[in-house]
Amino acid sequence: MTITELFNLLVPVYNDKLTLSTDSNSLIITPDQLIALLTTLKTHHEFALLTLLTAVDQPDHYQMVYQLMSIKSADVVSVHVHVNKSTLKAPSIVSLWSAANVQEREVYDMFGIIFDGHPHLTRILNPDDYTEFPLRKTFILQSVDRQRLS
Repeated sequence: MTITELFNLLVPVYNDKLTLSTDSNSLIITPDQLIALLTTLKTHHEFALLTLLTAVDQPDHYQMVYQLMSIKSADVVSVHVHVNKSTLKAPSIVSLWSAANVQEREVYDMFGIIFDGHPHLTRILNPDDYTEFPLRKTFILQSVDRQRLS
């Protein structure tokens, strides 16, 4: 199934909250409908495998990227959600895929995006008292105190 065919099946349900990006070959959904869309894709369209969860720092927002795969058909779908840079909040999908636990913690650690409903949102790569977010475009690379990190 192509992304356009999938979009045409889903748009009557999600109306103006779902758009198709032909540039990135992905579905873009509003944050308030993310869980519903991912649940629909998992239960009714057999996209049972979460293969990627990451973020991208865009000029005016952060873009969450979720990539799902159907094991049965080998189809892949990308779902994007725009996260406001002033609120930095996105819904957690750990209730749908337990593997999202570690991936959401990594995005939190690198970008500072807070996942509402996450069971244990703590840093996973950087020290707990670290105050920066290294994958933000505003991050300034500084010398690292290697003893502090060991």
